Amino acid sequence: MAHKEFIKLMKENVMIVDHLANRLKCDFSKISNYSQKHIALVLRLHLGGRALLKDIAQREMVSTPNLCAVFRMLERDGLVSHSVDENDRRNTWYELTESGTALAMTAFDALGNAIDELTAPLSCEDEAELSRCMKTMNSILSKLEVKNA
Repeated sequence: MAHKEFIKLMKENVMIVDHLANRLKCDFSKISNYSQKHIALVLRLHLGGRALLKDIAQREMVSTPNLCAVFRMLERDGLVSHSVDENDRRNTWYELTESGTALAMTAFDALGNAIDELTAPLSCEDEAELSRCMKTMNSILSKLEVKNA
């Protein structure tokens, strides 16, 4: 029975987090001219580090040609750089430049401010309990990520 409860809670949490993410009033237009999707891509590339184009496309659920177009624009603007894999020239690696990293940090600050506004109504006790639970959950989910990598 515990496993069914776990699955039910995970589904509920995914839906709640998705709903809260949609409620975040994070206006990235104040920090750049890029769309929210482009900023999200920069943030995930910052978090994940250097990655293969095909892996990023799969993770983002975007076709490789569409992602190439986005990366060409970001590269033109000095936010990302690419290199060809020396072991397999069919593969292309992408990573943030210093400017891309700076944009990611600014976006994270804006996101933090939006999260602060969203969670302001929480009591200190609720915030502390939520933080404790999230630390535990992140620790366990990290183990799952490593096992399924």
